[in-house]
Amino acid sequence: MYELSREEEINLLMELNRRRLPFRQYEFCAINGEPELGTGGSGVVFALRSRKRRHREHFAVKVIGLRGNIYRKDAERLAEEIRLQREVQAGCPYGVVEILEEKSLYVRFDENAGILDVAAEEPPENLRDYRLLLFIRMELLAPLLTWDQNRCPRVAMTGEWMDSGEEEPDFRSDGEEAVLNFALDIGEAILVAHEHRPPILHRDIKLENTFYYPETNHHMGRSGFKLGDFGLARITEGGGASTRGVGTTGNIAPEAEGRGRDGDKYDERADIYSFGIMLYLLLNDLNYPGSDRYRCNWELQYLHPESPFPEPIHGSPELRGIVLRACSYRPEDRYQSMAELLHEVGQLKEYRYPGSCMRPEVESFQTKGQEWVYLYYRGDSWWELAGNLEYWAARFYQRGEYRSALVLTRYLAGSDNPYGQRMLGVLYMYGAGVEADLEEAFSWLAKAAAQGDDMSAKLLEGLHVERSDIQEGDIRDA
Repeated sequence: MYELSREEEINLLMELNRRRLPFRQYEFCAINGEPELGTGGSGVVFALRSRKRRHREHFAVKVIGLRGNIYRKDAERLAEEIRLQREVQAGCPYGVVEILEEKSLYVRFDENAGILDVAAEEPPENLRDYRLLLFIRMELLAPLLTWDQNRCPRVAMTGEWMDSGEEEPDFRSDGEEAVLNFALDIGEAILVAHEHRPPILHRDIKLENTFYYPETNHHMGRSGFKLGDFGLARITEGGGASTRGVGTTGNIAPEAEGRGRDGDKYDERADIYSFGIMLYLLLNDLNYPGSDRYRCNWELQYLHPESPFPEPIHGSPELRGIVLRACSYRPEDRYQSMAELLHEVGQLKEYRYPGSCMRPEVESFQTKGQEWVYLYYRGDSWWELAGNLEYWAARFYQRGEYRSALVLTRYLAGSDNPYGQRMLGVLYMYGAGVEADLEEAFSWLAKAAAQGDDMSAKLLEGLHVERSDIQEGDIRDA
């Protein structure tokens, strides 16, 4: 199957719009005259919008298979990628890009790249006559890293196609707080992945896979950052992963790049190295260690373990020390967990970040309306939590304070809040803060799905449980 030209790609999107495919309620569109938002290692990202003119929401849709053929085994791998990203996003809703839905289409073209046939299911005829296209609808966010006309990188959180009119955070020396906010937001997403049971390694942590959302898009009234693209993520087996050379040179850890012996495994500390490289770049004008450009110094990073990295040119001595330790050549010299790293980053933000070493017990719980919560910790003092309780339930879950998350989610679920019902289902599913109970998990997820919570519906599908069976209380495929 030959490659489509740009004009043929646009004609394909227009024809799919006419047929109301792949998503009946949405259509491909252009933002500032450009339908393509970007490209990645696995697909092309286009703009999508609701067909409803009164409330025109915009989304991003990644199309895989448009430039290069893919096969059914690729679709199976993609399904696993989506499942892992959804599981991490369920525990870190404000730190991971949300995948809303996905569809696959088999398209048969004529000799002029015109569409002859489109099948949503596997076509009965010869598959060689069809091209498999996979579509993933996601929330629309601004990429953290963009490229100018000279192919030079720049940090621009509010891209032209998503300009909020707000002043962008400064990642230079006078913007250390922005770097700390970035570290906490992205770091907590990685922490949730690592504390998944079994742990999930992202394996492609880099600035190109991070996104920014402005203050106007955040329910807590602040801007923030999200981690996306779990295309290389894997659940660790037997204490680690062994496939080498997976990821992006310059960001991939030495032991994962190929410096180790065949059969040796690497673990979560490889992600910590990649995370440290991201922070290094933000503090070093987007120049890799020992380099004067956005291109890694391969010899320094991978051939000379005895050569320390030069310090990044910006940031406080404390922050630079954190970054250099995270980027240590040997895994045993790095932080041994994201919780440990985030604890030190949090101290620079002048508050105590309770990592996995702290598991305070909830002694009592009181509410004053729906905007205030009081939690009492043994050996500590009253904490007054103001704001959206969904936010605090997610924050406690991300920090590993499952007992606290359980108290909040039970309160929210008891108030018929679909997010609280979903989170309570997740806690029961993984036995986080409560004894694992699949029947309870299915029950709460079904209640949230019945209120239109798409994420809960997807989690149910992932467990191979039909909605009708859940509503009848008949738990199957457990």
